Amino acid sequence: MFVGHGMKFVRNDGSEFVFCQSKCKRHFSARHSPRKSKWTKAHRKTAGKEMLYDSIFNFEKRRNAPVKYNREIYVKTIQAMTMIERIKRRREERFYLQRMRQAQDKHMTGVRKNLAKSDHLVNMLRIKEKRVKRTITDKTKAIVAQAVKDSQALKEAAMTN
Repeated sequence: MFVGHGMKFVRNDGSEFVFCQSKCKRHFSARHSPRKSKWTKAHRKTAGKEMLYDSIFNFEKRRNAPVKYNREIYVKTIQAMTMIERIKRRREERFYLQRMRQAQDKHMTGVRKNLAKSDHLVNMLRIKEKRVKRTITDKTKAIVAQAVKDSQALKEAAMTN
């Protein structure tokens, strides 16, 4: 979130909630379950659309003990952050591709079942495609023959002149 955006809500027990927009605050105040709203991170994680458990997430945890400034540690931390981000991106891509592969397999099983039920329709479509191809080839043959005749006529006209 950018500076000046969002709002923070502190409950009586001291727990803090940071909201990125009024929409989030409104749903929180109305006690809506974030797992039921499709646009929330909680829903995406429970639906299996985002990674839940990965060792990369351990690096992002907030540490309560402050660390004394040391330039070497600072430089190493920045380098580690870029490397961790690269690893995280690769793992997320792999997770996404695996998820899409499973969805594709599921889709194809449904397609196969549908084809098994209605193979007579598929056969009718194949017959129609053959008819269309036949008419297209007949039309192209006629066009090519006409073009050949025209070119021969032009050559004869050029020779006579």
